[in-house]
Amino acid sequence: MSAESHSVFSRKHDSYVLLGFICLCLLSWFLWHYQINIGHRLIWSSSLSLSFPVLYLIFVCYYLRVRLLLRDAPSEEQQERALGPVADALILLSFSLLLLTLIGVAMSFFSNQVTYDKMMFIEKDSRRAQQVFQPASGSYEELLERIEGQDRQVVFFYKLSCRKCQRSVPALLSRVRDKRKILFVDGASEAGQKLTQHYGIDQVSTALVWEKGGYQVYSLATKEDDGLVTIQEAEMKRIVDTVNESGTTN
Repeated sequence: MSAESHSVFSRKHDSYVLLGFICLCLLSWFLWHYQINIGHRLIWSSSLSLSFPVLYLIFVCYYLRVRLLLRDAPSEEQQERALGPVADALILLSFSLLLLTLIGVAMSFFSNQVTYDKMMFIEKDSRRAQQVFQPASGSYEELLERIEGQDRQVVFFYKLSCRKCQRSVPALLSRVRDKRKILFVDGASEAGQKLTQHYGIDQVSTALVWEKGGYQVYSLATKEDDGLVTIQEAEMKRIVDTVNESGTTN
């Protein structure tokens, strides 16, 4: 009987190992790209997911090494004994992935990342969830007066369900020195809808700079055909510079 026929590992086992690697790579990419949100609360430090394939590759190298050694094993009993270390390596891999997941959740919980929930955008820290901006309240007429009654006013139109806002709001707030100089208007509200119609704005994640005699509109993020959201760096910089130079405070 040939050594191959005695081997405790077969092509079926090789297929399982390869399939596990592909699935883990897809999971790692998903976690890195989309992170994990439960109820729109960020609970995962996505950078750690990139270590998943590395750990699995270490296990694959060990598996291949044992498989090659078993090809020359003189007896089936010796091959069976060699299964123990492989099983231990698989248990260690599973424990390491679980530990990394717990560490990722803990890092996210204690980090200062900006995310959002169903009620408001929040900034997470180790003590509490703080509201990072105060949404503007009032009727259409009142908000219009707050905007056009100033020499200069920066307005940001958002929606809580907007993925572009999820990216652009944290980016904007991390760069401005005084967020109170920005008037945040919910584009889903009745007053917000009237304001977007008034200024000809057809999408949220849009900033408006009002100055005496006119206004300009800037789209701070775009959503590509593949669903990827990117920041419009040039327009973001213009808004940040305008806010940081402005002396008006709401």
